[in-house]
Amino acid sequence: MSLQSITAIHAAARLLRSDRKNDAAKRLALAVDQNVADHRVGIRLALLSADYSPLLKAAQEGRGGRAAWLFLALERALANDYAKAEEFARRALDMTPNNMTAQALFGLARFRRTGDLSKLRQHVAALPHAAMKVQGLILLAVEQSIAKANPSDTGAEEKDDRTTGSLGRVLDLLDDLAIWIYWLISVALNLVINALDPAKRRIYWKVIEGDRLEGLGKDDLALEQFAMALELSPGCVEALESMMKHSMARGKYDETERYLNRLLAILGEAGAADPSLLKMQADLAFFQRQFGKATPLYERLQPQFQLSYIIPYRIGLCLLAGGDDRRAVEYFEQALSQVNPGLLRERVGP
Repeated sequence: MSLQSITAIHAAARLLRSDRKNDAAKRLALAVDQNVADHRVGIRLALLSADYSPLLKAAQEGRGGRAAWLFLALERALANDYAKAEEFARRALDMTPNNMTAQALFGLARFRRTGDLSKLRQHVAALPHAAMKVQGLILLAVEQSIAKANPSDTGAEEKDDRTTGSLGRVLDLLDDLAIWIYWLISVALNLVINALDPAKRRIYWKVIEGDRLEGLGKDDLALEQFAMALELSPGCVEALESMMKHSMARGKYDETERYLNRLLAILGEAGAADPSLLKMQADLAFFQRQFGKATPLYERLQPQFQLSYIIPYRIGLCLLAGGDDRRAVEYFEQALSQVNPGLLRERVGP
């Protein structure tokens, strides 16, 4: 970068820190007009002034480089001018064919123009490495397309980012071992704590067995144990929570709501303030397509689940269903910025 460019950028930065945005834009424009600035000055000027014509002129004259064409492509995509976005992304790819953001922008523009997902799928492994703004726009486009084709779709399922391969198998074995250790400790505690209360001891034996079977993936057998615990004690909170979660997982939302209401009635204020129960209420409203009800519940949860990808993702889906694309894409960006199990790859498809 030339000395004049560095000077212009630093001068503009000082003016911005003083909240003198117009003066900063003028300082950058002066450098551009004098032809002493490179494309990085032009990009900053375009962002400050929202006028991309000088940057376009510089790019067309061969003074913009790949970065200028990328910014121009993104600006056109944000303006829904996908023909120009595709053209400008192609210009960037001509200079750097392996640039992941350029590949993603080109695929997005092609999909928006023609409905053809092939370019996005061709580079699907690279999409999570593209600029976050571009990832958000891709997820927005794909979710809109899926919702149009299948109005009953409820988005990607909530998943853990599990380790695969040999290491994954080792971790699974360790998980199983931990389940058995936890089971042994729970059995011992149950015998000690409820030594003088055989009825209570029997109830919690069913819950402990259900937890063990659930951890080992034997859900049907686990449900039998939880159901027996509820027969013995209809107010058993642990059994109610487990039955509620299994009902939700199986799509039995009316049944889920009954268990949830029983829990809230038993727990009172503590239940109303419980983050896990609040999330269950939000998920229940979401899957029942009560998006206006689900959105504020999820928003209340965000401070307590700051590393969650699923909560901002579902807020985005709720807003998308309500027609608020601008806010939806902001939440999609939040979701994709968190560790997630290949959310964008899953929705774009293989």
